[in-house]
Amino acid sequence: MPVGLFGANTGVGAALLAAAQQPRSFRAIVGRAGRPDLAGSSIRRVMAPTLLIVGERDEQVLDINRRAAERMLSDVRLEVVAGATHFFTEPGALDRVADLAADWFRQRLTLG
Repeated sequence: MPVGLFGANTGVGAALLAAAQQPRSFRAIVGRAGRPDLAGSSIRRVMAPTLLIVGERDEQVLDINRRAAERMLSDVRLEVVAGATHFFTEPGALDRVADLAADWFRQRLTLG
């Protein structure tokens, strides 16, 4: 079975580090409002397609994710949820995160 990783906050760094250490073990990664920078230089060894999701009003974390995405060599996409803050507490924001993550995994973790 294909395996994906999901991390939130500092867990994004941990997910990316795990993917860098075992690059053939994971087929997709999703990070929500996270700290991909915590993976350090290992981020360049991540092979799995990665989706980074950040709230539009979470400016510091958005900047961190933009810089991390620029450093990554894998297929990486940054999705910014309009009007959302760090915890996505705004109406519909967390639903948007769930939809984005589910679509990402559905497209990349299919068998065949």
